[in-house]
Amino acid sequence: MFCPNCRKKVVDDARFCTSCGNALDRRTHPAPGTKPFSGKMSDLGDWLVVLLIVTVCIVMSFWKMEAKKTKALKDLDDEFEAEKSKAIKEFESIRTIDVTKDLADEFEAEMSKAIKDLDDEFEAVMKAVGDEFNVPETDASEEM
Repeated sequence: MFCPNCRKKVVDDARFCTSCGNALDRRTHPAPGTKPFSGKMSDLGDWLVVLLIVTVCIVMSFWKMEAKKTKALKDLDDEFEAEKSKAIKEFESIRTIDVTKDLADEFEAEMSKAIKDLDDEFEAVMKAVGDEFNVPETDASEEM
């Protein structure tokens, strides 16, 4: 630190200048022959550094937002694929049930037809036997 009155170097925590006795207000004073910092950026290089820092901050914020969007889209895609897989499994099980039901219905229809054919054959045989032995035909409702 330097005395603002005589421009001699003084100890940083001194309250008075040891050369001229001037009271120091504890602010840092520039060295003799240097211009004190006014707080203004007049140099083009200073402006370029600030512009570069601001640009980097803006680019990094956009990059971070895009990374969040990408992650959100990936999470949505994963969730969609999981739901799609679940729906396909459910559809396959329903389709299996439908196919099984269709097969059961088809089997039942074939069995009904086979039973009817057997009943017709049985009646034909019974009629032939009855004709051969001269047994009169009886109605099943009359026997009861």
